[in-house]
Amino acid sequence: MSLSRRRLLGSTVGALALGGIAACSNEGRGGTTGEEQQQANEAANLPAYVPYDGVEPDIAGENGVGNVFFAYPAEPVKAITDPIGDGQPIETLGITNTPIPPGVDKNEFWQALNERVGSELRISLANPSDYTQRFATAVAGGKLPDIFSVGSAPQLPQLLDAEALDLTEHLGGDAVNDYPFLANIGTESWKSTVFNGKIMAVPVPRGVISTYLLYFRSDILAEEGITEQPGSYQELYDLAKQLTNPQQNRWAFSYVPVDHIRQMYEIPNSWSEEGGQFTSAYEHEAQPDALEASRKLFADKLVNPDAFTAQWQDYKTWFANGSALFTFDSFSGWPGYLNRPGSPEFELSGWGPVKAEGGGEAPIWLGNPTNSITSINAKAADRVETLLKYLNFLATPFGTEEYLFRKFGVEGTHYTLEGTDPILNDKGKSETQMGLLYMVDAPWPIYAPGDREATQAQFDAQSAIIPTGLANPTIGLYSETSSRQGNQLSKTLNDLEDDIVQGRKKVSDWAPAVQDWKSKGGDKIRDELQAALEAR
Repeated sequence: MSLSRRRLLGSTVGALALGGIAACSNEGRGGTTGEEQQQANEAANLPAYVPYDGVEPDIAGENGVGNVFFAYPAEPVKAITDPIGDGQPIETLGITNTPIPPGVDKNEFWQALNERVGSELRISLANPSDYTQRFATAVAGGKLPDIFSVGSAPQLPQLLDAEALDLTEHLGGDAVNDYPFLANIGTESWKSTVFNGKIMAVPVPRGVISTYLLYFRSDILAEEGITEQPGSYQELYDLAKQLTNPQQNRWAFSYVPVDHIRQMYEIPNSWSEEGGQFTSAYEHEAQPDALEASRKLFADKLVNPDAFTAQWQDYKTWFANGSALFTFDSFSGWPGYLNRPGSPEFELSGWGPVKAEGGGEAPIWLGNPTNSITSINAKAADRVETLLKYLNFLATPFGTEEYLFRKFGVEGTHYTLEGTDPILNDKGKSETQMGLLYMVDAPWPIYAPGDREATQAQFDAQSAIIPTGLANPTIGLYSETSSRQGNQLSKTLNDLEDDIVQGRKKVSDWAPAVQDWKSKGGDKIRDELQAALEAR
């Protein structure tokens, strides 16, 4: 369930297939029930987890916080020695949250990537807001490529049965050891790839770095003498009013952080669960208060006035150039802000939510451990080993020579070394944004090249708010109604939320709209999730 517009614009998960994927209800079509499917998936032969231990972190992460590295190893490990490609083209369709990079004829990184892989990579990319339609068009036209990010679709398990390759014999149990860097991906992420009891994809793991927090320009706030986090909503409002200066093209917020405010009012992470019974966060008694608090930020002109017509990249640009001092984004966005092409150097940090009325911290909503999933086309079964070798290459972990190339390109062309740390130049910042991290990736480290303070700041922020975070209790559960209708049902409430925040509708319109959501499918989604939970 999506609670706000930022998830539609900025979260790959919001645009893809991870509304809780684990079982399929086939009732009415002569198939098995959702409960039976859930049981089959629970019994699936998941890949063995074999963590990579080739590089010792400077600080070992715990309680969900990632491993910390203050510098790149001086002698990166050569992780892959055997050929990857087979000399034939590899076609992919995926997502990018960054501007589309230059084409292969003008992109030296892409050219070097082709050479390293040993196959011509024909990479097609789309932004998250466009990807669902792009995916549906490819499915309808029978034009899915060799490897594809799985988009949102009704009857997703059946679609994957028809279009994707069953990878169980190649990856299940100890078979994954043939692809050791896929084996380095945690079990929780692999659960999202199982449909009808079979491994139908590889996961794009994220863990806690998919958790959203309120970023702030720590350099600019320090110049204003602000060093402490506001302790309540009113204090946050007062600070935003102090910092906003439209005459200087400066607003407090890039867009209205409705979900951050919801967390301040201790609204659950999508659903709450008690005694096996789910309740939607849409129904929470504090929703009107959170909406009114959000509306007030926009009405009092503390948010960039173009927020509701802008794209996700605009929010990032405003934050980077200092015309917005707060933005709501995921931990995974931290490195990207530091490496944006053409952006000046700046300092940032992040706050988790505090209780709206004061009195301490509020639990942050933990992100999905899996960002998205990637499948291999069933028609490419004769090349499955090659395609899995390519995905294994994309999962090579921090500290390896392959990771260094994949993230930073070619030394002297895309980056220079500062000590042992690769520092991207503008060419590197542009050309390396190939969306590879949305095909599959290694578990993310906490690392800011050449910037020990930024690395420490990321670790401190995660350590302060992640251990007490609140997970979505429906992750790993599948609702066919949500798969079929969930996006449209949520869009109706998201649109109403936008109207309320912009003053076009009243806060009092929220409660009847939620009742309408429940009657048109929300209650059925709840019932299916509860049945899946009982079958677990």
